[in-house]
Amino acid sequence: MSENIIKKLSIKTLIGAMKKPPEGETVTLCRFAGIAKATKTGESNFGPWTALVGDFAGINLETGEVTRSPVLFAPEIMMQMILPEVEAGNTVDFVFDITATGDKTVAVGYRYGLKTVRAPSENDPLKALLATIPALEDKTQKTGSKSKAK
Repeated sequence: MSENIIKKLSIKTLIGAMKKPPEGETVTLCRFAGIAKATKTGESNFGPWTALVGDFAGINLETGEVTRSPVLFAPEIMMQMILPEVEAGNTVDFVFDITATGDKTVAVGYRYGLKTVRAPSENDPLKALLATIPALEDKTQKTGSKSKAK
C-alpha cells in the first residue's frame, strides 16, 4: 500500500472529481482517520472555510492508496460533529467512511453522509449524559397492541 503526504487533504484530493450517484443511491467514497487538534480558517473565492489541523489519513477505498496530511477539509456533516470539541480545546480522534447519496433536490445533486468506523473520542458530552439515564424499555411489551383484527 503506497502512502503519499500532501499539504491539505480533501475528498477531491483522494478520489478526484466525483460522479454523482443516482437518485436515492448511496455510495461510499473514502475513509478519513485522524487526530484533530485545532482549526484553521480563511477566505476563498467561494467564501469562508474552516479546516481541521492535526494528523490525518485519507484512504481511497477503491485503490487502497493512503494519503496523509496535517490539514483536513471535511464535509460539513463531519465538521459539525468534530468542531465543537476541537474549538473547546480538546483533541478529537476519529475514523469515518464518507458517503454520498444522490439527491436532485440539492444544487450539487448529492448529500454527504458518514458511517462510523470508530466513533470520535470518548470525550463525548452527549454520550456521557445518555449514560446517566436508564435505558428506554420496549413500550410495546408493556402496553400491548390495541389494534383489532378485521
